[in-house]
Amino acid sequence: MKFVSIIIIVLLTMNVSFASEGISSDSNPMQGMYTWGEGVNSVRLCGAGITYWVSANVNIQKNLQDKHSSLTKKPYEEVYIEFQGTLLDEELFGFAANYDGLMRIRKIILIDKLKPGQCE
Repeated sequence: MKFVSIIIIVLLTMNVSFASEGISSDSNPMQGMYTWGEGVNSVRLCGAGITYWVSANVNIQKNLQDKHSSLTKKPYEEVYIEFQGTLLDEELFGFAANYDGLMRIRKIILIDKLKPGQCE
């Protein structure tokens, strides 16, 4: 019985450490500046000064690109975004290797032009 209890405690501890590896925003949306263009697909979180390469499913990625294109006059301009996502702990390759990490966007709440004071 004691052995089983130790195994359960070890497994629970492992589960907690795996869950804490990434930042997740299920309850509180993240805010940032989204940039898209050839070789660029990134989000810079407000107040953090950290820029992440964006990962998203096909539908969300198309929505991000379409909305970015409709709000900007040229590629590489930043637009304001509120989203739910998770910071992933994965090795980055190619263009993504130049960023601070990988952000998986799961839900877009708002994409709009930046308003003064909106993203410090």
